Amino acid sequence: MNTQDGMILDKKLFPLSIREICEMLGTEYQLSHLDEKTTVTNFALAQVASIKSACLYIPYSEDDAFCVSAVEKGAVAILSDHVIADAPCIVVRDFETALYRLCERMWELIGIPAVIVSGSEGKTTTKRMVGAVLQTEKSTAFRKENLNSLHGLVYTLQKVPCGSECLVQEVDEKRRNNTRNCSKILKPEIALVTNIAEAHLGYYGSKEALIENFRGITAGMDENGVVIINRDDKDSVAAHFDRKIISVGIDDPTADCLAKNIREGRKGVAFDLCYAGETEHICLSVHGKHNVYNAMMAYVVGKLKGISTAHIKKGLHSYRNAGIRQNICRLGNTLLYADCYNASATSVNFALKCFDALPAGKRKKVAVLGDIAEIDGFEEDTYRRIAADLDASNIDTLVTCGKDSEMIHTFLTRNMTHTHTRDRKELNAYLTKLKKGGGNFLFKASRIMELEKSIRTVFPYHWKWIHFRDKYHL
Repeated sequence: MNTQDGMILDKKLFPLSIREICEMLGTEYQLSHLDEKTTVTNFALAQVASIKSACLYIPYSEDDAFCVSAVEKGAVAILSDHVIADAPCIVVRDFETALYRLCERMWELIGIPAVIVSGSEGKTTTKRMVGAVLQTEKSTAFRKENLNSLHGLVYTLQKVPCGSECLVQEVDEKRRNNTRNCSKILKPEIALVTNIAEAHLGYYGSKEALIENFRGITAGMDENGVVIINRDDKDSVAAHFDRKIISVGIDDPTADCLAKNIREGRKGVAFDLCYAGETEHICLSVHGKHNVYNAMMAYVVGKLKGISTAHIKKGLHSYRNAGIRQNICRLGNTLLYADCYNASATSVNFALKCFDALPAGKRKKVAVLGDIAEIDGFEEDTYRRIAADLDASNIDTLVTCGKDSEMIHTFLTRNMTHTHTRDRKELNAYLTKLKKGGGNFLFKASRIMELEKSIRTVFPYHWKWIHFRDKYHL
């Protein structure tokens, strides 16, 4: 799709002197063991990029010893908010402001339109659906990983290929003001808010504060900007975004884009999509009502960007789940539904409904659930909701693991087999017994639980299929 090889910023930004970088950062700084004439040829970031020679290393949360090792591997400087002994550093007073200014200048040089995707759940899936749609006719840049912080945005912008006509970027609400900052940097034409749920609620302290954070998604938009929301999500409606709103929905007939006749099949979900006076039959290669919302948002983006209906439908059908996000693997008499990249009460509800709809025959249905992170002060409400969803499901066996998820068992009212395991060793031993004779297994928990390690140990062949099919999410 690209008309040229290479990355835009490789041609427009690098090489840079330390002095030029400091001017870009736009904040107070000092140099430690570093000459301002030193040349930088790229940026290297923790966790998402290998360290290359002559790079500026931008740490995330690594300790000083790791930063020193980065210098030993070839970094010529470290961006830091404090002096690191014996390491060449650009020491800035405000690290976040420095990253903001860096991204702002990078985006000015890139100079293409942007679509940003935010929300409590479904950001990565929706971003990738939007990318699949736009790529059918336009050279579209987007990362398959989430990379949704300012830190990740530096990496994303550095990797925008020459010839790109649009960027689709995911934005995380975990850090306060990140949504607003990314909007002000990217100045998006279109912004998507998948939903506003309780994910990260423990960080914000109240739903009102969380909603206010999402309102920041319009901060960088001009007056012609469009916000796409879920009409069935009352908190998204209550946000009252100050730009033109296009809504998608299933339950609310007033939605601008409406899904009807939703049908689950063996290979995915199909539905009729009604938008702008037209009705189209949409077939997805993924399961679940929640993916219908994601697909409708991607459809609307495609229409707004001038993509033909035929290509939008083709792009949506081409999308596949991968890694440990909503990934279904059938081998022999065992089906495994890996959806354990992250979790909240709402996403557990989505996963249980999707899992319930999958054909099981006479096989048992087992839900393996772990702790939900970042809900400090809201634990009882969260686990009570999950228990109610389990009561309404067709789950035969519940297995929990972790410190807090044991609370689910106290709220169950339906008779089912349920067991809490204290650690991974106990969990794996119990699952090894359960898997005899086959069954359908759902894995769902927050990232801190690393449930994919149990998949790898207990279901090694399923793990290989999941991992090698698309390993960038793991």
